[in-house]
Amino acid sequence: MKKLTTIDQLWENLKATNENTKRSIETSEKVISIIRKITDARIRLNISQRDLAKKCGIQQPALARIETFKIIPKINTLIKIAECVNISIEALNEQQKSNILKVSQLASVVMNLSYATGNNGGYIYNYGNN
Repeated sequence: MKKLTTIDQLWENLKATNENTKRSIETSEKVISIIRKITDARIRLNISQRDLAKKCGIQQPALARIETFKIIPKINTLIKIAECVNISIEALNEQQKSNILKVSQLASVVMNLSYATGNNGGYIYNYGNN
């Protein structure tokens, strides 16, 4: 019998596995928070994605993918975008920078798997007697 696990439940289960996983997840949560702040600031300042992208030296479609969490940018790109909308980012240590890279790579794998399987529903199936 299939048991459905929500993404939130999976996230909490992953955090509980070990300290490195927990730190990676907490770093990704921090990145998500930063991206949300950037998007909110851009809207509040009434700046279009096109104008912000031009100001930051990136393409508008890339900024759109960042704002919709379809890609996780490199840390220097994230800082550059944040500075363009006057968002202060706390200093990230080397472990957090490394974790951002890992999260970016994991996001690519998950997105590719999602597209390949056609599963966009936010649930992961667990098989077993749970």
